[in-house]
Amino acid sequence: MLPEWLNAEEMPKKNVLFIIVDDLRPELNCYGSKHIVSPNIDNLAATGMLFNRAYCQVAICSASRSSVLTGVYPDKTKVYWNDKHFRDALPDVTTLPQHFRNNGYHSISISKVYHDGFEDPKSWSEPLMELKGIRNEGKFPAGFPFSGQPTRDADVPDNIHCDGVTADRSIEVLRRIKNKPFFFAVGIIRPHLSYLCPKKYWDLYDPNEIKLSEHPFLPKGLPGAAMPYMNESLKKRTSSDDLRREFKHGYYACTSFADAQIGRILDELENLKLADNTIIVLWGDNGFHLGEQGLWMKATNFEATTRVPLIVRVPGMKNKGVKCNRFVDSVDIYPTVCELAGLTLPEHLEGKSFVPLLEDAGIVWQQCSFSQINGKKGMGYSMRTENYRYTEWVGTDEKTVGAELYDYRNAGEDINLAIDKNFKSIVEEHAKMLRDNWRPKWPY
Repeated sequence: MLPEWLNAEEMPKKNVLFIIVDDLRPELNCYGSKHIVSPNIDNLAATGMLFNRAYCQVAICSASRSSVLTGVYPDKTKVYWNDKHFRDALPDVTTLPQHFRNNGYHSISISKVYHDGFEDPKSWSEPLMELKGIRNEGKFPAGFPFSGQPTRDADVPDNIHCDGVTADRSIEVLRRIKNKPFFFAVGIIRPHLSYLCPKKYWDLYDPNEIKLSEHPFLPKGLPGAAMPYMNESLKKRTSSDDLRREFKHGYYACTSFADAQIGRILDELENLKLADNTIIVLWGDNGFHLGEQGLWMKATNFEATTRVPLIVRVPGMKNKGVKCNRFVDSVDIYPTVCELAGLTLPEHLEGKSFVPLLEDAGIVWQQCSFSQINGKKGMGYSMRTENYRYTEWVGTDEKTVGAELYDYRNAGEDINLAIDKNFKSIVEEHAKMLRDNWRPKWPY
């Protein structure tokens, strides 16, 4: 049964604004990272609900987005990297924006919602504003790089950069569609590499105060199957403490730049008096290592890449400013948004609506969250529980080729305890729990 504040039959259709931020860690002021300047996201959290234990299903852009927008886990989409379209495996699946379109909403997107090159025209009511087109609108000086070493920008306007253009175009779209029910998906690129943004955002941070990771090494006892792919270019760019601080400085600056563009979009929603009838979801597609485990990348099952920011604001919600510590999978967003909007849920969904948590963030809920990554020697299926992360690596012959267990109460991800006989019962318990609770059914 829907909460009373949602069950208003006379209310018009609720709009949806879905903001997807690339490579955004939950390293934000509202998540307790007081060194980060993120006032607009902080304000959204203060007026909505912040999910402190939200996890992506794959820490890879296309794979994560495909899972969220189809409402199924990666073993169903068959998208594990940035090399396939989910419609290759699921040609007739109804995506989240497509479901709203089918129910009378104007469905539209700007910039990177699906991954570059894997857009989905079926999802939208009008031709999407692709990332390539957004980039071409930015007025970059001759020779200005899109990629390369993290670069301190000149003192230029925000809309020199694609996210600034995205904010401009988003404001125009909101003004154009304000009189019709809409599902509006906005992709924000930063803080994805490369770390290019106006100088004023770099100036928010003193590089001398940027702290490096206290755990810059891979876990002891890491099985060979779990060895992450190493980006040689990023290794060179982070080969000294000065370079590592510069890298983190760029990430922080771009986080604040992204926050500013999100603020512009949310301000326009208020100016147009749409905020009182718009469901807002802000989600990071995956996290990113900033020196944890000695890595400067994503594509792992570690906490740095699988835990993501998720903030939901719903008109009329009672629990504003509440932090929810229950486990939520990103694939749960699809059924949740549909339920909030009063839409019937498609039968194919594998996620679980967390609307009950919006009513009471402390209720008994699922005891774990699931992620996976396709590694060098097999698939790593990972489960995060209250105190542990347990991962099994399964080879192409369907045999387990490695296991990991980390205890976050003690050594965290410094030591793999799966090979410690003192933790044999914990490993067995989690191995059973992984198979019993994996959504969808454990494939092996």
